[in-house]
Amino acid sequence: MLTLRTDIAHLLTASSDAELARTVVNARSTAEMQLALGVLRAGHSERELLDLANVRESLAEIPLPVFRAGAELSILERAAGWKREGRLFRTECTSASGVFALEFVGDGNAVEEMAVRAGGERIVVNEVDADEFVSQQVLDLMFEHDTGLFNTFVEALRLLGVGYLPRFHMSLEEFTLENVADGIAELNGLF
Repeated sequence: MLTLRTDIAHLLTASSDAELARTVVNARSTAEMQLALGVLRAGHSERELLDLANVRESLAEIPLPVFRAGAELSILERAAGWKREGRLFRTECTSASGVFALEFVGDGNAVEEMAVRAGGERIVVNEVDADEFVSQQVLDLMFEHDTGLFNTFVEALRLLGVGYLPRFHMSLEEFTLENVADGIAELNGLF
């Protein structure tokens, strides 16, 4: 099972560089990510930065709604025991941080929305015109629930037959080289 590295959670929340770390992990813009990564290089180990880069790759693979899955949503109910309420499919899970629910909304194999319920609030996972791979609140919950939310999410995508194959990097240099062309193209588009 893939997991988010919880030992970098402090970079995303408690450090003075939290905003930069969140940009590396969650910004759709490759140029923004590279600028933030460049600033972070001065004060953090290559291992921490590589972990941020690999979390980024994991989040980048989360599809945007509306998308077609390889299987119908009802498979969540039949194979994984999710509860169905009309077009909504929900599973509740417990972690050391409390209870959360993951919801998929749609019909047949069309997934129209994905959301998380925690602390009495419903938060949409991602939106088409957002600048981030997932909402900041969902990102916080993914780390707060010690990878349980992330793992449940990945399991659901795989069960639905959604291609979830993040690229993992062995070095920060490899990650940077892979993304440099996209970053330069974005910057050139601004001028």
